[in-house]
Amino acid sequence: MNVAQGEEVTDKAFIFSLLKRLQNGHALLTATVRGNSHPCNTTILEISTQTPFLVLDELNDPHSHTLYQDKKNMTVKGQLEGLTVSFECQLLKTDTDEEVSKYYIAFPESVVYHQKRQSYRIHISPDLQLPVELHYDKQIIRGGLIVDISQTGLGVSIEEFIKFEPGKYIDSCNIILPKHDTIRCKVIIRHSEYDETNNITHLGVEMLDLANQERHDYLRAVAHIQREMVRRHARVQHL
Repeated sequence: MNVAQGEEVTDKAFIFSLLKRLQNGHALLTATVRGNSHPCNTTILEISTQTPFLVLDELNDPHSHTLYQDKKNMTVKGQLEGLTVSFECQLLKTDTDEEVSKYYIAFPESVVYHQKRQSYRIHISPDLQLPVELHYDKQIIRGGLIVDISQTGLGVSIEEFIKFEPGKYIDSCNIILPKHDTIRCKVIIRHSEYDETNNITHLGVEMLDLANQERHDYLRAVAHIQREMVRRHARVQHL
């Protein structure tokens, strides 16, 4: 694995959360068995923090399957929604049921992952209140909350009907981030939709013209929020 292309992590809860995303997304994993340069495929069948292993489906190449029984080591890589995860698979045992095999492998001590955060939007837990204040069309709109966030933009919900015009600029947007840090910026409206049943306006905006220090603070906050959401997801899965 090339660590330079991603970040190596060893935290068990974090690893569990990454692998669970691949499993829930039915991601097809690319596998390369040691001693064989021919790649093949597998998927994650089972994963649990209660056991020291995870279960993979049988490799779709018979030669690789046979070789894996001998070498007991392979590297797998999975991709899903801008996320790339690579890890080593040490074979513990193979079970065969109705001529279909599955592999019990040791829970990875580390994984290398890379997230294209510019394309990945972090969904914000409802109990993490991140307010937004917009100066739009000669009025100050308060009460907006961030529902998702990325390196390039925000999803905001506002509990009232407000008609926003896609493509229009908002010269003053104040984002209240964790620890009460405030980012002040300009944004452009990318889409707007009103949910009449729940009386909520959903708004998508793109960040514009962030100064160097503000961009640094914002990107640092986005990374912090992502880690917090991953930790919360891992705790829920563990429970």
